[in-house]
Amino acid sequence: MNFAFIDQLIGGFPSLEILERSTNRKNILLYQHEGTLTGNATRIGNHTNVDARLRSFFVKARETNVALAIAPEYCCPLAIADEVVGDPQRWPVAGKLWVVGGESITKDEIKQFKQKYTSVTSTVHFEEGLFNDAKTYFDPAFILFTTNGNGAEHLNVIVQFKTKHMGVWGGGVVERDNLIEGTTIYILRNSATSTRLITLICSEAMNFPAYINGLSQADQERLHWDDMPYLILNPMVNPQPAFPDFVAFRKFVFQSDNKEIIELNWNNQSKLGGDKLLKYDAARSGVFVKSNDIDQKNKLRIRANHKLGMYYYFIGPRKYAFLLNGKPNLYLIACPSVSIIGAQPVQSMREGPQLLEAIAIDNNGVTTPLVEVSDDHIAYLVDVGCGNAYANDATGCVIDKERLACLTAGEIPEKPGPDWYLLDKLISIKLDDTIEVNRRFTVTKDSQPDSKKQRRTFAKAIDTLNNKILVDPNCFPASIADLKGVEIVIGYATEKNKLNTPFIEVDRYKYNIATPDGQRLTATLCFLDMPETEEIELKFEHLQTLFDQEYNNRGRVVIFYEKDGKYVCKWDPLAGKYGNTDDNTGPSFLKDA
Repeated sequence: MNFAFIDQLIGGFPSLEILERSTNRKNILLYQHEGTLTGNATRIGNHTNVDARLRSFFVKARETNVALAIAPEYCCPLAIADEVVGDPQRWPVAGKLWVVGGESITKDEIKQFKQKYTSVTSTVHFEEGLFNDAKTYFDPAFILFTTNGNGAEHLNVIVQFKTKHMGVWGGGVVERDNLIEGTTIYILRNSATSTRLITLICSEAMNFPAYINGLSQADQERLHWDDMPYLILNPMVNPQPAFPDFVAFRKFVFQSDNKEIIELNWNNQSKLGGDKLLKYDAARSGVFVKSNDIDQKNKLRIRANHKLGMYYYFIGPRKYAFLLNGKPNLYLIACPSVSIIGAQPVQSMREGPQLLEAIAIDNNGVTTPLVEVSDDHIAYLVDVGCGNAYANDATGCVIDKERLACLTAGEIPEKPGPDWYLLDKLISIKLDDTIEVNRRFTVTKDSQPDSKKQRRTFAKAIDTLNNKILVDPNCFPASIADLKGVEIVIGYATEKNKLNTPFIEVDRYKYNIATPDGQRLTATLCFLDMPETEEIELKFEHLQTLFDQEYNNRGRVVIFYEKDGKYVCKWDPLAGKYGNTDDNTGPSFLKDA
């Protein structure tokens, strides 16, 4: 894998908005292609006609005037690329960049394409030392942008060829046996100090860490990987985007600062022959960000993004993933610059992406803006028979549902303390950077076995407590005996205190029961499915640490579990000693907050 600067190829720096290190946010258009992928010895691409869909993508890229538009690997027929390159009215306007994955292209086709569009108004560049290869076709990414020459627009078409085969189609050998592998990754930059952009086509990401680690001293000094900002595009058609090698790639990138990744896959309605393309339903398209400025308390932003299909994950200190629902075809997203210079710190917030619009495209190319994109968690709960009004409320806060699920199932970190509810501590929000299992309770289109297992754990805990234990006061230990005559459900209270502050905020989300009409009740109940004795003791200790600043209510923690066909519990027989109405350090079940 070689690295080449495009400015040296075209004889000058471009001026692309997406590479600016300014405080202005950059709008990005992502196209999740929907189609049926086919592959054989002569081509890899769409089995049926998708021209209308691709035309709509290019039209939308022009209409929205985005800084960057991306389409995934193997999606764009050469005929559509031909239409765009051949018509100046369809080109990206000055300062804009389009990166489009094309269907496979043969040696003759790429030669004819270059001959046709090399003129005073356009230039086509690609590696030309590959035509002696006996294999059949290339996997191209078309990099399109305009520059100004002699007072007229000039279209630059850089065709980058995939350098490493994936080997998953046709029994795992079609791409391996027929792909002509390129040798060069192109780097875009506006200047020596601007953000740099590289495109890694699908499986190239798996090889990228080894290439960077193996750079010669001269190439290290030329690329400045460690100290310059890089935006890495990873367009793909990938049945398993959470495959360990891709996870390792993302982890490697975030070992350095000033790096961001945009991943883009085909959508979850796509097929591979007659079967579904995505093995576990999740496309994993999205934006991976490393920043000090992500506001985890900004519920409005997180919920608004979620409503349109962008889901928040915490990977680790300063590392975040914003993953997209796999169904919509187009997403319009506003993103801060990868790195900001020349501004005051208060003007330089990199708060992560904001989803502006989600759009569906039908087979005729008709686009439909979507008011809401379902995360399907309510349909999932109905399917598995979890009957809980709070969890099944379509208007409920998805963040609070994640908190409720973690607390009710005892899925909290060891000794989390009173701030357990913050998003960087919620186990369901954490996307471990070694395995990237989706543990979200409210994001269900991911059928990886570990993901499904975690959702079942959450759902069973909520349903068992809500519909089997709380309806039988004989299950209640002495520590919560005062609740025996009260109608109780699992859920957070909607009641507010005298200052009009929701009790769930005052209580730091640690009481997970309420009356059916939302009145506050103070107890923390948990259900564990077939736990070992040691697990029960540890979970009980961890849950009690939620009250480290409010000793009066530690005794209101109860862990229920099933043993010998009966529901039994772990509770604190000293519970009564904790009640203290004179303790004003926090709320108590004996007093108003």
